[in-house]
Amino acid sequence: MILKRLFITISFFFFAFTFVVNGQVTKQIILNVDTEKISRAAVKENCYFEGQNPGDDPGAFVTVAKVGDTLEWEGRPLNIDGEHTIWIKKIIRIGGPNIFDADEMENDDNERGVRATIKKPTGRTKNKNIRYYRYKILFRIDSENEGPVYNLDPLIRSHN
Repeated sequence: MILKRLFITISFFFFAFTFVVNGQVTKQIILNVDTEKISRAAVKENCYFEGQNPGDDPGAFVTVAKVGDTLEWEGRPLNIDGEHTIWIKKIIRIGGPNIFDADEMENDDNERGVRATIKKPTGRTKNKNIRYYRYKILFRIDSENEGPVYNLDPLIRSHN
């Protein structure tokens, strides 16, 4: 009887540890912005995501994540003068099934980025194993609430 309880206890901790190790992951999505050259007419030309080359289309960027992963969007100025800050304001679902808790996720007070956790999609999908979702990132330079709002629309590839 004692061996049986010991086996059950050890098994429980082993499976719990395996779930934590193989479970959820936090992924940072870094948006690099050339704050000196960006304009509303030239957003894509002056932004790229970490992992892309400068000049690559940020709309073609794909974040790969699975259900349960947490995504953190953060902006970084390319100019090293230290005078600029990138404020990621919102992440907005453009269409199709929703893989977040809401259609729009906003940054928390006093935070320059946005966090969201991938969930099982709600709505209809064609492929049940791998899906691509387009979303919009809204961001500002140097001010959380003033100045022009820029946007990009990259992809998330989600799988179970």
